[in-house]
Amino acid sequence: MGFLLSTISNTKNEDLFFLVVGSGTEYDRVNYFFETKKPKNAKLLKGLPKVDYDLLLSACDVGLIFLHKDFTIPNIPGRLLSYLELGMPVIAATDINTDIKDIITKSKCGYWLESGDDKAMQKAISNMMSNQPFFNEMKINGLNLLHNDYTVSRTYNLILKEKHNV
Repeated sequence: MGFLLSTISNTKNEDLFFLVVGSGTEYDRVNYFFETKKPKNAKLLKGLPKVDYDLLLSACDVGLIFLHKDFTIPNIPGRLLSYLELGMPVIAATDINTDIKDIITKSKCGYWLESGDDKAMQKAISNMMSNQPFFNEMKINGLNLLHNDYTVSRTYNLILKEKHNV
């Protein structure tokens, strides 16, 4: 959460607005930041019913994923699928161990950077905003990734294949 909050503080482009939604274990810390810093470029919502969250998400342009830089176990946050489903390019700031780094880089559906690298984050944000053709390509690439790699039928077939190989 620290890097998310510093990204909000360090992003000076007035055309950007961060929407933070959730009520997890770090909510009090994030809420304190919003109450004391009163950022003009961001809003915190304490959590929404799934239907409302999905509707809100569909109005957004870019999906953000922040994972702590000290994670050592590879993981893929579930919200990646929500972003891909909506054709949203992704900026993921994570540890170096997570598989999401390779997925995003290989599929060209967004930008990956190591969590805590403010210069890389600001560059990714700037690149997203300044290159509309590539932005549109990332949207298509994300949808292709979802349909090629993350469908129920593909997962089912992979499980069956693995079961027969054991």
